[in-house]
Amino acid sequence: MPPLSSGTLWSAQIRAIQSLERSLAGGDRRALIQMATGSGKTFTAVNFIYRLVKYAGAKRVLFLVDRGNLGEQTLGEFQQFVSPANNYKFTEEFIVQHLRSSTLDTSARVVISTIQRLYSMLKGEQNPAPDLDDLSIDAAESLFKAPLPIEYNAAYPIETFDVIVTDECHRSIYNLWRQVLEYFDATLIGLTATPSNATRSAAATSCRSRAKASSESARRVIVGAGVWARSPRSLGWNRPSCTPKSFTRETLARAADQAGTGL
Repeated sequence: MPPLSSGTLWSAQIRAIQSLERSLAGGDRRALIQMATGSGKTFTAVNFIYRLVKYAGAKRVLFLVDRGNLGEQTLGEFQQFVSPANNYKFTEEFIVQHLRSSTLDTSARVVISTIQRLYSMLKGEQNPAPDLDDLSIDAAESLFKAPLPIEYNAAYPIETFDVIVTDECHRSIYNLWRQVLEYFDATLIGLTATPSNATRSAAATSCRSRAKASSESARRVIVGAGVWARSPRSLGWNRPSCTPKSFTRETLARAADQAGTGL
């Protein structure tokens, strides 16, 4: 993979991106990035998503937000991002969809959505509540006391997304909405400013329901920017489709070898 251009990135953002890429190249499929409030988590995410899409073969990335207005802000970050490689804006080079309906743009390389809307789509709901995206995941947890059941929906195969990025990743994601995340066979990257022990544990052991996690604890792969990751090598996969996707290891390593820079 080409070297990361520092540009306007802060040192903590650079460390987070470089460490995440090393983690993915090593086969990790779960990572939690901890950065302080105001340190530019979304901007950091847009940078590493761009590199995964452009250089590492990620076909489609899902960016999950808490509420619809945060989706608008996230879309703005993608629209403002200028590639250091060619000076194109992200949205000029790749299609970015902000989901406001139940129709997924199959040509989009990045999809921004609330997890509430994604759940509604997987359930096959044709007419979801108009204020669906305005209900925060914390508020939803007070309405639903048990995890929400999900069944396979042929309209959204498990390989729909290669990467899922969860903004403001915290306990509600892994308590009430965990099945939604685990529905897809995707690398999961969480962003948070204040991770709890439960969040760290969930990021370390979260895997598809068809997999069995060993008792190996999470590996902390960076100090400072705070990235935790889980290696799939300690997981017992029951289905071939659950093996690590090629972009997380082979493509990244090949890109690094071609560039002669390593990761």
